[in-house]
Amino acid sequence: MHGLLQELRFALRQIRKSPGFSLAVVLTMAIGIGMSTAMFTVMDAVVLRPLAVPDMERVASVSEESTDHIARADAMGNVQDWYTQSHSFSEMAWHRPVAMNMTGAGDPEQLMATLSSANLFDLLRVKPWLGRTFAKGEDEPGADRVAVLSYSLWQKQFGEDRNAVGRKIQLDGKEYDVIGVMPQGFRYASYSDIFIPLGLTPAEKADRAGHLYSVLARLNPGVTREAALAELSAIAAHDAKEHPETNLGWGLKLRTLADSVNDDYTPMYMRLMLGVGIFVLLIICANVSNLQFARSIGRRTEIAIRSAMGAGRTRIVRQLLIESTLLCVTGALAGILVARLQLHLTLITMPPRVARFLPGWSNINLNGRALAYSLGLAVFAGIFSGLAPSLSALRLGVAEQLKAGGRTVAGDRRSHALRNIFAVAQITLAVALVAGAALMGSGMRAMLRQTDRYSPKTLLTFEVNLPHARYATAAQQKAFYDESLQALRNTPGVASADITPTFPVNNTGVWWQDVNLEHVQAVPGESRATQRLTISPSFLSAMHVSLLEGRWLNDSDGTSTTPVAVISKKFADRYFEGKDPIGRRMQLGKPSEATPWITVVGVAEDITWLWVDKTPQPTVYLSYAQFPGDKTYFAVRANGDADSIAPAVRRAFAQIDATLPLSDVQSYDVYLHETLVGLEYVVGMFVIDALVALLLAAIGIFGVMANSVSERTHEIGVRMAMGAQPKQIRILVLRRAAVLTIVGLALGIPMAGGLARMMANLIFGVSAGDLRVFVGTAGAVTLVALLATLLPAHRATSVQPMTALRNE
Repeated sequence: MHGLLQELRFALRQIRKSPGFSLAVVLTMAIGIGMSTAMFTVMDAVVLRPLAVPDMERVASVSEESTDHIARADAMGNVQDWYTQSHSFSEMAWHRPVAMNMTGAGDPEQLMATLSSANLFDLLRVKPWLGRTFAKGEDEPGADRVAVLSYSLWQKQFGEDRNAVGRKIQLDGKEYDVIGVMPQGFRYASYSDIFIPLGLTPAEKADRAGHLYSVLARLNPGVTREAALAELSAIAAHDAKEHPETNLGWGLKLRTLADSVNDDYTPMYMRLMLGVGIFVLLIICANVSNLQFARSIGRRTEIAIRSAMGAGRTRIVRQLLIESTLLCVTGALAGILVARLQLHLTLITMPPRVARFLPGWSNINLNGRALAYSLGLAVFAGIFSGLAPSLSALRLGVAEQLKAGGRTVAGDRRSHALRNIFAVAQITLAVALVAGAALMGSGMRAMLRQTDRYSPKTLLTFEVNLPHARYATAAQQKAFYDESLQALRNTPGVASADITPTFPVNNTGVWWQDVNLEHVQAVPGESRATQRLTISPSFLSAMHVSLLEGRWLNDSDGTSTTPVAVISKKFADRYFEGKDPIGRRMQLGKPSEATPWITVVGVAEDITWLWVDKTPQPTVYLSYAQFPGDKTYFAVRANGDADSIAPAVRRAFAQIDATLPLSDVQSYDVYLHETLVGLEYVVGMFVIDALVALLLAAIGIFGVMANSVSERTHEIGVRMAMGAQPKQIRILVLRRAAVLTIVGLALGIPMAGGLARMMANLIFGVSAGDLRVFVGTAGAVTLVALLATLLPAHRATSVQPMTALRNE
């Protein structure tokens, strides 16, 4: 320990003796470690530990899985069988989301509510901040008029009033007693503003057709998820035999609670960005290694003297690694400031309406795990970047160096090779990151370009949820939509008004249903499904969608006429295989819940509704007059800017139903930003990382070439004394840089191709074969390498032969 302390003190003296070198290492490490730490912090909060639930690893999510192997919501009849027949779980709870309108606590507001069984909070082992949670039996019909508030709703709507517990509120026209407030850190069902008991009737408990519920179960001690899944699968197989009309073809999926609260893409993108951060850190390590190689030249006399005086090889290597690690740890401390800045920018740029759907987002902070990760990266970087220069120092010829004294002694060939390898590694990784950033940017632009046709800045969007108490029947819902659309179309500044369940390039709101085609027998094992959208007749034309065949839906298609539909071209091509679809009939939904027979009257061009889809999907468009619902978006086209008509739109709705809140009133342009903000963040961080990588690669090439010129001063002096021209000397220097760049490109382009193929599966519009990106990347990296070499090349031509020879 005494020797270690001595070496630490000596390392600090050496760092102080080389302030320029030390500052360069600390700053580059601060960038790399800081960016990686910030990304880990976000991933830790959102993906690894999104919920503060005790023994979270014992809680599993149970989902039914359809034939397409996608996890779906559960049918309550099946859930009741799992609950009564399984022995693997100590508790099982179920819930489902629903939009509700709250009155009686300030202005009317649309809330996202979670209807749950009474034991949900007990299963999660979570206590309320104020009051109590649900008691046993409060999830029975007639006893379910109690509510528990989320902490954010308590803050916003009740002003943190502790007397909120005991107040009465109106939800969809029904009165509820507020009995509790959840703690601030409780983020399960992160979208939820309020929790109310799920009072199911016997008929609802027996329903096996409606897949509406999410199920959580806490494993008994000693029971593995594999064993629990096997037990549930056996129950499901028995149900499939007993109820084939609803259960045949359905399987089960058991996931951890952490996995279940995120979609399939969030963890994927987080891991991608964490990997990119590690790439940048590796480039930085290579850069620091080259800096240490350069610095070791000036320290060879010192190391030779220490070796001559009896210092062992292990002692010298340990001393050099301590210096390297100490610099990297200092860089990690500075990197905390970089991480804090990046996290601050991340948090303030995330729209609150989006952040609420990200479990763990409010828990993002530089905690102990993030600091430990940062320290671990620093130690790794210190050893990784210092090992090769330290081992190279051991190959020093002690007698030769002592004889040379303070004069320059060129490094050995192995040291040169290692420095070249590090420079090539920087170029290789930079090529992959720059190409990846260019591809992601290209895909993002392609996604946004396809929305330009919809004129997003002139389209006002908002959501309306009709309370069941006042709009229980289809006729009441249709009447409301008729009246509201007419009022909006008569509003000054409004060019058109329509309704739709979602918008193009969205990430939610598309309803998939099975398709049964009249007189077309399905092939055994074939899955026929389509997206179903209920719209107003003029919506597609207002969005500048072309009609390819037949006619649009129109106002004469009502409740007393034959149900009709417009289908997309993809639907016609897939299910009618080139035959004329006009006049053909179909049903939507499973046999137990199928619609009446619907006649196809038109074919529209394809639209990409979900941004995760690489190609448009089959789609059926129905009229709200024939298939009304209780929840929809309004699309109001303005003659000018969308926001300019928002006050008039609110007044128009207030005259129809003053208790009905309008949710998320914003332009389609803002709607798109909020939909794609996560992807925009990933693209933005990728671009920043790529630019940092390109800069570091340029610095790496500059360092290698500058040190090469310094070491070859004697040789250059001899060449110039023998008549070499400045042009020849520049070519000599540039040729070496060209070789390093070409090798880096040769290795980096295939790596970029692999990265492109991976991203093509993640982001719409990314083409793994986009030659323009690869050619542009190669050109940009070559140009940067050339610019980084010009100064060392100019310095080489300025060497005075006699001065160089006299110094040597």
